[in-house]
Amino acid sequence: MAIIGGGISGLATAYMLMRTSDLRVAVLEAGLAGHGATGNNGGQAVEGTEAGFREIASIVGEERAVQGFRELAGAMDELDRMVGKVGPPGMLAKVAGRMGIADQGLLEQRIEDLRARRAAGLDSGKVHFADDALIGLQAEGPREPRALLARQLWSKDQRYIAFIEMRMGLINTWDLVEKIASHLRSEAPERFSIYERSPARLLRLSEEDVTIGCNGRIMVASSAVLCTNGYLCPRIEACSPPFVKGKVKGVVGYMVGFEDGSGPEGARAYFPGGKDYYYLSRKKTRTNWLTAVGGPEGSISGEYDEGTVYHPDAYSQLGSFISSTLGLSYPPARRWQGLMGYTSTGIRIAGQDPRLPALYYNMGCNGIGILSALAGARRLADDMGGEDQEPSMFDPEAMAGARITMDGHERAHRP
Repeated sequence: MAIIGGGISGLATAYMLMRTSDLRVAVLEAGLAGHGATGNNGGQAVEGTEAGFREIASIVGEERAVQGFRELAGAMDELDRMVGKVGPPGMLAKVAGRMGIADQGLLEQRIEDLRARRAAGLDSGKVHFADDALIGLQAEGPREPRALLARQLWSKDQRYIAFIEMRMGLINTWDLVEKIASHLRSEAPERFSIYERSPARLLRLSEEDVTIGCNGRIMVASSAVLCTNGYLCPRIEACSPPFVKGKVKGVVGYMVGFEDGSGPEGARAYFPGGKDYYYLSRKKTRTNWLTAVGGPEGSISGEYDEGTVYHPDAYSQLGSFISSTLGLSYPPARRWQGLMGYTSTGIRIAGQDPRLPALYYNMGCNGIGILSALAGARRLADDMGGEDQEPSMFDPEAMAGARITMDGHERAHRP
C-alpha cells in the first residue's frame, strides 16, 4: 500500500491501516513530513465543517450528514487514543472553543443550524447571549453583560452579541506526525517506511496494482491513497479519469504568532460582521506560550510558491484585527502561510474512487482538517478491512456534481 502525502492525513491513514491490517505501508512525501499545511495551522481540532449542517444535509442528504458528524465526534476520541499511544501526556489539550458573532442574521443562521443538529441527535454546543441581544431570537441560553461576553472571548471589542461554546482540542500537528512516524518505525519496521523528498509524479493504475513514478524510480503497490490537499495531484494514467479531477481549488491561509502571551489555553473564533472572520489558538509549548491568529485567505492557480504572498493585504488585515480586538503588540514574533485545498462541498473526500478501485482518497485539506483527517483514516481502514460502511458525507459519491459557495456568512469557522 502506497500513501501519497506525509502530513496528518497520510500518517493518520498509515497508523490506522497498520493497526487494523497486515499491510506493508510506504508513505511518499514530496517535501518533509508535516511541513505543509500540517505544519502551518492553528492546531485546532474541532468537530466542524466549512459549511453548516443544514447546508450539507441539503447537498448529501441528512443520513449522510448525520453519519459524517458522528464520525467527526468519534475522531476526537480517536485522536485522544492515538496521542496516548504515540505522544507524551499533555500533547493534546482539551479546551472549550468559543465562536463570537456580531451579526444578528448570522447568529440566527447558527442557532437554526444548532437546532437542526440537536434534532438529529448530534452535539449542538451552547449559546451565550449578551443581555441586550434581541429577545426575538427565542433561543435558550444564558444571558450575560456584553462586557463579560467580550472578556470570555478575550476581546476588548464589545460588538459581539453572542458566542457559541463547543468542545475542541489543541495540538501541534507537525509534532504529532513526527511522533506517529517514530511510533510506526519502532513498532513495525518491517511493514512501515516513509520517504521524504520523494514526490510521486505519476500514478499508472491497472486492475491489479499501481505503478508509481518517483525520483526517477518505480514503485509498485497493490493500491494507493492520495492524502494530499488535492489542489495539485500527481499525473494519473488510467482507463477512466480520477474522480477528484477538477473538484479541488487552491487556497492559501495566513497566520501570525505571538510568544509573549500567557493565560488559559483555549481557542476562539470571531465573526465581526461582513465576510471577514478570524480565529485564535493559545497553547503552552515546551518553552513558552504561543498565541496564533489567522483568517485572511488568498486563492491560487498554478504551482504553489511558498515565497509568494497570494493575499497582499493579509498581514495588515490581521494587524488591524489584532489591534482592535485582542490588544496584542504588533508586529508578531512570526508569521506564516499554509496551502489548503477546498473541495466543491467543503467536505473532505475519504473513500475509494468510484471508477478506479486501486485508488483511494483521504484528501481535500482545509483549515478544519485535523479531525476530518482522522475520520477519513478510520473510514478507509474499516473499508479496506471489509467492514460494512454506513453512507457518509465523506464518501466520494456524496459530493458528485455538488457545488457550494465558500464565501460570506455561509462559510463555517475554519481554524
